[in-house]
Amino acid sequence: MNNAQQPTPPVIGPGWAAPVSEPEPPAAKPVKGWVAVVVSVLLGALMGVVAVLWQGWSTVLTSPAVIVLPWGALLGALAVFFTAVAWGLRAARRWVPGVIGLVAFAVLALVSMDQHNLLIAPMDARYFQVAPGAVWSAFVVTGGVVVATLAALLIVARHVPAPRAQR
Repeated sequence: MNNAQQPTPPVIGPGWAAPVSEPEPPAAKPVKGWVAVVVSVLLGALMGVVAVLWQGWSTVLTSPAVIVLPWGALLGALAVFFTAVAWGLRAARRWVPGVIGLVAFAVLALVSMDQHNLLIAPMDARYFQVAPGAVWSAFVVTGGVVVATLAALLIVARHVPAPRAQR
């Protein structure tokens, strides 16, 4: 006989219960259509104002050429992006990021069309020679809001199922 101890299989006693998987968290109530529209418009307006105000923050590095780091414009575009993704996923509606981005872009357009504008530089060759940093920030925030909206639309469309066709 071999004196080496053989491993014994685990014994399942009377108090043993099979592991239970975690219960599913309760599903969030779906957001009504009119609530999604109103909140999307309000968030878009707020993010447009934030993007306009933040785009003025930039760092101009002077050297033989002017190098501009428009980090405030990037922050404004990222604010639009994250707000559109968060509300789009919470509302579970694919069109929500588009509305937020459209309203934010409309706020940018309205502010930039003002004759006595002090918030955003006009995208003009005259202003580019005088204040290249401000013009680059205006370009970056405008293009950034468009790219952020398209990216948010793609992300939300990937995670939110398409609505079923009603017959």
